[in-house]
Amino acid sequence: MPRRLFPLLAATTLLLAGPGVAAADPSGPPVLDCKASWYGVEGQPDRMTAYGERFDRLAMTTGARDWGHNTLLRVTWTGTGKSVEVRVNDFSPNAEAHPERCVNLTWAAFGALAPQSAGVLPVRVERLN
Repeated sequence: MPRRLFPLLAATTLLLAGPGVAAADPSGPPVLDCKASWYGVEGQPDRMTAYGERFDRLAMTTGARDWGHNTLLRVTWTGTGKSVEVRVNDFSPNAEAHPERCVNLTWAAFGALAPQSAGVLPVRVERLN
């Protein structure tokens, strides 16, 4: 390979690689009262999130349709005041099937608020970044 071509290829490779974590999308309401559900049954086959991350039911993450990728949210169960901080890494819940739901927490994140048997909770969601 000609010596003049190597620096150009190296620079192009670095530019295409981009940062390891995408910046947060600052869109979405600062506060929203809605319902939260959960997903991530044990033994569920590996899958990718809508943003291309490997889904981890034990991570403190959420699917959301009102906030962008990597947005940090505080989700508070209005029944008890318990809260959890999560990062948006998926796009859900389905607006047509569940218009009252704005976040779909992982199994672990929901469990920090209530037993999974509760199914759906009334919550207040606050954007942190």
